Amino acid sequence: MRDHDPIFPLRRLARTAQCSAMADLFAELDDTSVASAQYASLVVIFVHGGLSCCFDSFADLFTCIQRSATLASVNHGAGSPVRFLRFEHDTYQPIRSNAEQLCCLLSRLGANAELVLLGHSRGGLVARLASDLLLDREPRRDDRLEVFTFGAPHGGTAFFDSNVTFVVERALQWQGAITHGLVFSRARMRHRGWLPALAAQYRFWRRARAQERKRSMRWPAGIEDVRMRARYFDDHREAPRCRRFWTFGSEYDVARNSQALPWLPRTMLRLVQATVPSNAPGDLVVALDSATAIGRPQAVPDVWHCGYFRSALGAKLVHHVEALSTYVCERIGPRPTFDQLAAG
Repeated sequence: MRDHDPIFPLRRLARTAQCSAMADLFAELDDTSVASAQYASLVVIFVHGGLSCCFDSFADLFTCIQRSATLASVNHGAGSPVRFLRFEHDTYQPIRSNAEQLCCLLSRLGANAELVLLGHSRGGLVARLASDLLLDREPRRDDRLEVFTFGAPHGGTAFFDSNVTFVVERALQWQGAITHGLVFSRARMRHRGWLPALAAQYRFWRRARAQERKRSMRWPAGIEDVRMRARYFDDHREAPRCRRFWTFGSEYDVARNSQALPWLPRTMLRLVQATVPSNAPGDLVVALDSATAIGRPQAVPDVWHCGYFRSALGAKLVHHVEALSTYVCERIGPRPTFDQLAAG
């Protein structure tokens, strides 16, 4: 079973090129950014979902943060007290592999930093396991760590039990290869000329086709980990070690379409839902009881799986980050908590 997504490097490069202005504010979590963030007082880490990247999973939240007057006044570069970092990872790899990589990077940040992990969908499982590993290895971080997950399948999801989902995933992979390939080739043409760009794109297509021929009709390890009967959950049923652990789920009616979906994803989701009959309410991908199975659960009214940050929740999160950034800069009063915002 493969644990490497052939489209992931291209998707990450293309979306970063598309969002070059935002990439300066939301840097990728790597050796360089970790070194520059070691003395930051607040570090916010974004962990994207399956078959995605952070500029897809958190696009709406990034826009809200970018527009914040309070956060805009804070210098987020090297030496800043506040840093926003994206954990871009290959979701075909096992969840534990992703979590170990994230934990390794987090352990190099300053022990006194306020650390906030935001995980969407499968990324919530990565964030949860990484926080457990971090607290096992560095217990003193417990009072400076907060985790939020949105539509994360803490109890698994039946979404990947359908053969239709498998076909949809293949279609999205190749659609992504075409779309992101065009974006990346255009950016490469500007810097290297059209001939080297076309040659690079041709080499990518040859590798992708060769890898596709080797694939069997089975999900990769990182996707198998989120299915309802996955062995992964046998070892991760206990409560999270982090005391400030918030989980968010929702119910959404695709027929009513109250939070508007584009035609293509709406059609694909209807096809998948028709082959995965379930009485459990959810956000079309993850059931509400699975998304809120652990931590401090919150139900977000009527949003679909990729729409959490378009709701009032997005504004509440930005408000919370604003309060935390003010606290770490001024150290006046008690540490802000999300409880009061959640109750409002």
